[in-house]
Amino acid sequence: TDAAALRALGIDADALVRDLSEAFATQIMKEGRFNADPHPGNILVEKTTGTAVLLDFGLTKVLPEPVRVSVSRLVVAAAEHD
Repeated sequence: TDAAALRALGIDADALVRDLSEAFATQIMKEGRFNADPHPGNILVEKTTGTAVLLDFGLTKVLPEPVRVSVSRLVVAAAEHD
């Protein structure tokens, strides 16, 4: 959440958000399980590479297959403006 610190380290915030979005999308839509506590304290950024590090998987949830498929379809429909 410290945009100034990310800029000072030369970290591409857009790429970081893209990587985090992909990680959470993979968890939810592909794997069907996810970290149910994704607050900023559970996400670190490795200073030299800008890689997101997800912490604390003590609270995870599993999506039933029909829910996982429905969420995936919803995301695709939204992306396609359908």
